[in-house]
Amino acid sequence: MIFTPLKNFGYNRKIILLTLALSLTFSAFAQITNPVQDTTFNLEEKIKELPSFQLNDSLRFIKLDGNTLLLESKDSVIVLEIIERLKTLVQQDTSLNGSITEEIKEASKEKIWTHKGSLGFNFSNVGFNKYWSTGGESAVSLSSIMHYILKRETEFSHFENVFHFGYGVTKQGEKGFRKSDDELYIISHFSRKIFGEKWNLSGKIHFKTQIDEGIKYSVDQLTNEEQAIRISNFMAPGRLEVSSGMLYKTKIEDRLEFTGMFSPITGKMTMVLDDSVKGTDYGLMEGKKVLSELGIQVNSTLSAQIMENITFKNHINLFSNYEKMENVDVNWETLLVLRINKFFNTNFSTNFIYDDDVNFQGIDDNGDPFESGAKPQFKHVLNVGMHFIF
Repeated sequence: MIFTPLKNFGYNRKIILLTLALSLTFSAFAQITNPVQDTTFNLEEKIKELPSFQLNDSLRFIKLDGNTLLLESKDSVIVLEIIERLKTLVQQDTSLNGSITEEIKEASKEKIWTHKGSLGFNFSNVGFNKYWSTGGESAVSLSSIMHYILKRETEFSHFENVFHFGYGVTKQGEKGFRKSDDELYIISHFSRKIFGEKWNLSGKIHFKTQIDEGIKYSVDQLTNEEQAIRISNFMAPGRLEVSSGMLYKTKIEDRLEFTGMFSPITGKMTMVLDDSVKGTDYGLMEGKKVLSELGIQVNSTLSAQIMENITFKNHINLFSNYEKMENVDVNWETLLVLRINKFFNTNFSTNFIYDDDVNFQGIDDNGDPFESGAKPQFKHVLNVGMHFIF
């Protein structure tokens, strides 16, 4: 999918960089135009600690400027009295103002920035002795998944950053350990409300690759020996998507949430930086290391709390290059999680991919390989293991 008017890589790179610049400019503009919200802080506990003072009204911290406290109360007399008491205490103990300042700043920070992470370990084993009558082959499987979210949320904007890494290996019979799962992606997504609570201007950066080499195993028909061919590696492929557009977000209580994003300007870059991996298998021209595309993207996410301990998530991403609008790349993911208790859970995930740029080889009647074009890809994973939230 190489955009016809952009034949050389240098110009393609400019398109991607231009799209990235537009997205970052939009994010910066939204931050600048976002009015600063007064941070509310309850000083009730601090007030109670003041000597010989009876608290009979609620107070709120509005702003901290150096040594100045601005307080809000229904009774201005109480405000003046408290300010005088604070001044006296600050003169007696200079550390008090710093202590209050740090606690207030920390509380304000916690309200705006939040984070959540999870770490999972899964293990399975099947074993037979040599007298097992029905046959079989021993197998061991190990996998680990880490997911971390850091976000900043205000009344008018939402900024979310996601880091995800999953890796797994399997050993079957006398064969060595072989990779069964390998995924690394980073997502940075900013949105700002423009129409009510549901419509937002949005910009997103999505980077995806893998850590370890991917090997395809096959048996040579002449020698009957197993062959190992490297078909992927770190940054081979590596994919970078930069998109901007409109985001619609709605939530029904705490059980159902839907988001949909329409991006008329989306830059997509596919990189194959390992010379031992065939770039043509990922849509690149012979001898090239980067494929740049400009197109339209639509994606949606549905999250549902089916029961107290059962959640379901459905995400679909559609991309079409402006050069070949009839070809649509599809990435469809589902995840069902059953939480057994605080430390153990079961999850079942599926991933369907159709990428017009990814070519596969077929084998003809003579045993010779030939290019068979793009094919639907499907993966499913069932895990039972330990799960920690931090």
